[in-house]
Amino acid sequence: MPKSAAIAYSSNGLDFALIGASLLFLLARRAKGDRVLLTFIGTAFVLFVLAVQNKHDIYAILFYPLFLLAVAETFVHLLRHRADAGLVRRFAGALLALAIVNNVVHVIRSVDETRGYDYDALTARMRRTIPAGARVAGMPTWWLGFSDGDYRSLLGLTYYHLFNGYNFLEGLDAMRPTHLIVDADFEQLLVDGEGFPLGPGFAMYNLPRYQFEAFMAAHSRKVDELVDRWHGRIAIYEIAWQTPVARSGS
Repeated sequence: MPKSAAIAYSSNGLDFALIGASLLFLLARRAKGDRVLLTFIGTAFVLFVLAVQNKHDIYAILFYPLFLLAVAETFVHLLRHRADAGLVRRFAGALLALAIVNNVVHVIRSVDETRGYDYDALTARMRRTIPAGARVAGMPTWWLGFSDGDYRSLLGLTYYHLFNGYNFLEGLDAMRPTHLIVDADFEQLLVDGEGFPLGPGFAMYNLPRYQFEAFMAAHSRKVDELVDRWHGRIAIYEIAWQTPVARSGS
């Protein structure tokens, strides 16, 4: 939790630098009020980590008001002593150093997280069991890997819903892919209905899982499955359209 919370704050470089420089400033100033504030923040953070260490790092936002108190106290002091050029320079130096360190860490983390990632090799592996001329449907992630064929983005189903009133399965029937790529993004966004507002064109993605699974049981045959470090489980299904898709109200 401490590591993930730090990552959550460091994702916003300016906030991270301001909070870090302010905490260092208060530690260096050693005023009685600073010690009380820093002790309270530290104690609350430790207790929070021990109590909810399995929570998502988004809960670290609960400490944002406490960190802003430290930032506010620092800026009040700097404004009251703005004539002290040395004090302002030290704070600005700490702020700049933390901003640089944060950006360098972000670059290193991005390089490390994608080390060994080979999109072309992954999509080539996926295409082994998909015959030439097939109409493939999946998330936009795989569009480039199938750019020389007939690839349909499943996000395009929103247009069938918005302009034709089709639900998910009716839109898929209109699209008529011969093969379907089901990955973690597909299941989260389209099947579980997460990530999209339930407004015009997107409400169709709030598809109950049992409906999707019933459709797959009636119309599909799994032809391949692989597990990727970055994308998780990826399954490829061959779709048989001989069996009619049930229409709304039927």
